[in-house]
Amino acid sequence: MFFEYPKLLWLLVIPALLVLHYIWQEVAGRHPHMRVSSSVPWTVRGRSFMALLRHVPFLFRILALSLIILAIARPRSSEQMEKIDTEKARQVWQRVWRGSRYHPPSSSF
Repeated sequence: MFFEYPKLLWLLVIPALLVLHYIWQEVAGRHPHMRVSSSVPWTVRGRSFMALLRHVPFLFRILALSLIILAIARPRSSEQMEKIDTEKARQVWQRVWRGSRYHPPSSSF
């Protein structure tokens, strides 16, 4: 796979750093705290499935950021740039619009 802007792939370091920061916060136990007189209602034996689900939004966020970075780098299938014939594209566009009910103004092309 080739990219239009391969230097932008260095931005993929950002999601990796965010994952490291997230793991560091989990290990260090840096969570918001609340003082209560008794913690009996909140004690859970072992890890519940719901406790593991709290990581899913972060994973989706990292995945979305990574995909945006890849999209900005503009992947393409070949190494050579392909020239687009603008006149041919304009003719195809006009044929499509002639077949529809709405006709664009003739001055737009």
